[in-house]
Amino acid sequence: MKVGVYTRFWETAGGGEVYAGTLAEVLAGDHDVELVCETEIDVHRLESRLGLRLAHLPRREIGDVDDAAFAAATETYDLFMNCSHGSQRPNGARFGVYVVHFPDFGPAPEIPAYARVLGRLLRHGGRIEWGRGFHHEESDGVRSWRWTGGCATFKVHVPAGRRVILGLDLSKEARPPGTEADVVVEVDGDGRWTIPAAEARGSLVMPMSGGGQPVTVTITTPTFSPRTTFGVDDPRELGVQLERLFLHRAGLAGVVTRRLPAAATEPKAHEFLGSYHAVVSNSPFTSKWIKRRWRRASTLIEPPVRLRSAGPKSHLILTVGRFFARGSGHSKHQLEMVRAFGALSQQVPGWELHIVGGCSDVDRPYLDLVREEVGGLPVSLHVNAPVDELDDLYERAAIYWHAAGLHEDVDQHPERMEHFGISVVEAMSAGVVPVVVAAGGPADIVRPGLDGLHFHTEAELVSQTIRLVREEELRSRMSASSRDRASEFGRDRFEAKVRALVADACRP
Repeated sequence: MKVGVYTRFWETAGGGEVYAGTLAEVLAGDHDVELVCETEIDVHRLESRLGLRLAHLPRREIGDVDDAAFAAATETYDLFMNCSHGSQRPNGARFGVYVVHFPDFGPAPEIPAYARVLGRLLRHGGRIEWGRGFHHEESDGVRSWRWTGGCATFKVHVPAGRRVILGLDLSKEARPPGTEADVVVEVDGDGRWTIPAAEARGSLVMPMSGGGQPVTVTITTPTFSPRTTFGVDDPRELGVQLERLFLHRAGLAGVVTRRLPAAATEPKAHEFLGSYHAVVSNSPFTSKWIKRRWRRASTLIEPPVRLRSAGPKSHLILTVGRFFARGSGHSKHQLEMVRAFGALSQQVPGWELHIVGGCSDVDRPYLDLVREEVGGLPVSLHVNAPVDELDDLYERAAIYWHAAGLHEDVDQHPERMEHFGISVVEAMSAGVVPVVVAAGGPADIVRPGLDGLHFHTEAELVSQTIRLVREEELRSRMSASSRDRASEFGRDRFEAKVRALVADACRP
C-alpha cells in the first residue's frame, strides 16, 4: 500500500513526532511510506533528535492549503495517518487513521430547533485554527478568555469564493495601570487595525474572502509579567485578553448571527472525524476523554518508549520534563517540586534532586524562578541535557517524581494533565521507583503499591517519598516491579499493535 504519515509539527521533534516517526519506520517495512508535511523539514536533524531512520523515506510537501485541497492531496494514498495534535484536517485517502494525543475540543453543542432551521442559511463553512503565541484558556466561571503573548497568530480557513466576517472581542481590563498600549491586528500583512490604548475594551470586524489559502491573523501588543507587576509565581509574558473569536457571513445573516450565535454553529470540528475510519488514542486517559467529548470509540496504542538500563542506585531523586509555567499547558511543576524537596531534605538529609528538561527562550523566566527557589538546596538543573547525560541519571536514580496535573481539576481541565507519561515509563524501565500525581496518564501506568506510589498534594509527595527512602525493601520490590511494568510499553508491542490496526482498518 501507499501510506502517508502526517503531522504539522515534524520540526518540533517532540513526543508526538516520536510517535509519528516510529509509525512511519514500522510501516516502511511492508509498505511504500511518505512523510507528509506542510513545509520543508530537515530530515537529518529529525533523525538525530528522534533516534529513528527516516532519511531514506520520500517526503511530500503539500503546502499550507485549505481543507478541500488537503483532502484532495491525501486521495493519492491507500492509507493516510494523521498524527498532528489538534488537527481538523479531513482525510481523502481510501482508509484514514486519526491519532489523538488528546481531544482538545469539546463535544458538538446541542443546537436548538430554530438554529437547525436557520443554520443552512447562516453557516459560513469556515473555521479558525489556533497558532502560536496564545496561552491556554482560562475562566472565572462567568467568562472565559485566552491571554496572548507579545505576538499571537491564528489562521482563518474560508471556502474558496465565500465571503465571511471575522470578529474579535478583546479586553484590556486585566492589564495593570501603566502597561496600557495599542493593540495591533494584521491580516496577512495586507490589512492593519489598531485598538487605541485608551479603550478598555475593543472589538474588530474584518471582511475576508476565501481564495483557497488560509489567512493568517496576527495580534501584537507590548507585554507585562504578573511576577514583576504583582509579585506572584507567574513569570508569563502577557499581552491582551482575547474573549471571543468568531466568523459569520456578511450582510443580514451576520446581524442575525451576532444576536443568535447558536444559529451559526459550525459542526465542522466534528464532521472531519467522519472522514477517518479509525481513531487511535495514546493512553487509557485519552481514550476516556475521546469517548466523553466526541462520543467515539478508539483503539489504544500507547507511544513506543525507549527502555533504559538500570545501574547501581544512589540517593538521587530524578524528574524529567520541559520547563514552562502553570497556565502554559500541562506544566511539570518544577517549582513546586523544589519546594517539596526543601521540606523533604530537612527530614531525610543526604538525598539530591536532579531536574532535567528542555527550555525555550520564551520559558526562561520560569526557569529563572526555579533557579531562585533552589537556593542552597542539593538540587541540580540539567537544562537541554544531551541523551547520554540523561541515560546516566536514569541508571543512578532511585526515585522518580512526576507532578504534571498537580492542583488541577481533572474534570474541568483534563488537558492540563499528563496524557501518557513517556518519561515515567523510561524511568521505570531503569528501575527508578515513580511517585506520580494520582490523575492522568501516569496514574494509569503506575499501579500504586506495586510499581510506585501516587500523591495529591506536595505534603503527600513528601510523605510518600520518605516512606520509600526509609523502607529499602519496599523500594527494592517496587523497582523490580517497575521494570516489568515498563516492558509492556516497549517498541515490540507498539509494532504489533500498529500492524494489527492497519490490517484491520484495511480489510476488504
